[in-house]
Amino acid sequence: MKNKLLIATIIVSTFVILLMTTMFTIRLIRYRQIPSSPTAEVTTVDPALSAPPLENSLTPNKISLTPEEEEMSRLIKQLPIKTDAFNISMNYADSVFVVQIAQPGEANYKVFEKWLVDNNFSKISKDKFRIVF
Repeated sequence: MKNKLLIATIIVSTFVILLMTTMFTIRLIRYRQIPSSPTAEVTTVDPALSAPPLENSLTPNKISLTPEEEEMSRLIKQLPIKTDAFNISMNYADSVFVVQIAQPGEANYKVFEKWLVDNNFSKISKDKFRIVF
């Protein structure tokens, strides 16, 4: 009889413990539930107000350069140029080429002028060059 009472107590205790654990777990899950996400407001941009992509706006069909501008662009791509007679760099703030002429200045200036003609840069006007002796 004592054994039956002991077994009944163990079964009831186990049942109560399982019941309490289950209830505690359910409450914990409900407590930790993620609240519903706030709704996000979606706004659209008027296509007329947005700028076109840069690569599309610079297509060759839309840009026509003068012969001087083409030569200047070609010269800028080759910078800096360093020779024994002169060096060429670009002053982007003033949009001029800075030409440093080595000594003797007069002779090396003539070398620079000949170099411009020989390399097909003769269409660039002289006011685009700042000569430094």
